[in-house]
This record gives sequence, C-alpha cells and structure tokens, in this order.
Amino acid sequence: MLRTINKIFVLNIRMDIDTITNKLSELDLPYEVPYEIKHGVVGRNTDVPFKCWDKWELPQSERHMDWWCRPMTDGEVGCSMSHWNAWRQAYDEGHEWVLFLEEDFKRLRSCNDLDLNTFDDNVDGFYLGSTKMNHKSKDVPYNDTWMIPCFRYNTHAYCMSRSGIKKLLDTNFNMRLLPTDEFLGSTYAPHEREDVLKEFPPFLNMITPQEDYIEQLSEEWNSMTEDIGKHTKQFEYYIGTEEYKKKNNGN
Repeated sequence: MLRTINKIFVLNIRMDIDTITNKLSELDLPYEVPYEIKHGVVGRNTDVPFKCWDKWELPQSERHMDWWCRPMTDGEVGCSMSHWNAWRQAYDEGHEWVLFLEEDFKRLRSCNDLDLNTFDDNVDGFYLGSTKMNHKSKDVPYNDTWMIPCFRYNTHAYCMSRSGIKKLLDTNFNMRLLPTDEFLGSTYAPHEREDVLKEFPPFLNMITPQEDYIEQLSEEWNSMTEDIGKHTKQFEYYIGTEEYKKKNNGN
C-alpha cells in the first residue's frame, strides 16, 4: 500500500488562523491532507500530568554550555507538552503518517515531490527541516533523496509513522521532560551529554531530506520553538574545550 501523510497538526499559541491556513496551502503537497490547528500548551498551564527530568540542569561550570545549566523555561515545558499531546491524539485517531508543524513554519521549497514511498518500511519518521547541533558532524547517505541525520535541533516540521509515534509515547516523555529539540534528537542519534544518552538512548530510525523543505521563522527564546542559533553557537564553543577533545580522544 502506498504511504501518504494522513493528517497535519499545526501547534499554535499565538498566530492567527488565516495566516496558518495560507502557509499550509503554500506547501504545495502532492495531495490534499486534512489538517488541525491545535492550540498548544502555554507555559505550564495544562491538566495533563508532566514532570521535568530532574537531571536536566547541570551545575554552572566552564566545562558546560550555559544552555544546559538552567532549568527548563515555561516556554520549553509548553512546547514539549504540546508535542506530547499531539502525539497522543494522532495515535488515538489511528493515523499511519502524521506531519507535525509548529506555527512559525515557512515553506522553503515546494513539497510537490515529497514521496513517502522512497524509503523502507523500517523508517519511523523524517524531518522536513532541521538544524545540525554540531556543524562538524555529517549525515550519512540513505539513498538519492534522503540522509540519515546526525544529531539535529528543530521540531517545527517533522513527520512520524504510527509505529514511530507509539515508540515516542512508550518513553513516558511527559514524566521526564526535556526541551523538545534535545529529546527528539536523542531518539535517533547519541546525545553529547552522557547522562542524557544513558536516559534516552537512540531507538528511532529517522531520515532527513538532502535539501530542507520547510524552515523556521521564530527567533524568540521563549516562543513555541526556540532560537536554535544560540544553542548551536554555544555547542560549537563547547566542542573546542579540552573536556570535549579529551572525551573524543583529541579528534
């Protein structure tokens, strides 16, 4: 049976509906897909049980990125729980392939050539846009269309299979929350933090297009999606430290 995207969820907390529907039409998907603009969780205002992972905040140290040395912000909690709620709904509704978008998505190029039948059945999901955490890392070719990604940030545009969503739900992520970017990246690639890697070892088969379809507009630190540029710059500083070089045998 041919694979197609069965539904689109757009997680939204502040953008007007007309703007979102116009952006959806600009994606130029090769077939019509039902969509739902789903109100996201604002801060910690949710009736769904959640708990932040108690080991997320590292002590302040020159050895650690500042990004890892503070508690999760209200915006990060809301973003993570918004994705969790959408995964639950998508699975409960029985969809086979679901595209998850955040409100600040923006088309980079037409999705008209997006074909879910160009990869194997064991693929759990794929990005339509993302940012490498470490620009020195390299993706691995999957085929002429797709790559196997290294660790990446951004959750503004990704698609998951039903089996992939089930695997995400089985982690009980809502009771050990991380920022969504950190969690999703750790599901398919080793996290740079050994404690995160131990808690969340990779378990998904993810792929990413050789050229992104969708980018992210927001540059607000506490919007539903974060300013990834700040995180990657901090990480690039971190990989230049003696601690990182020693950990990676000087490479």
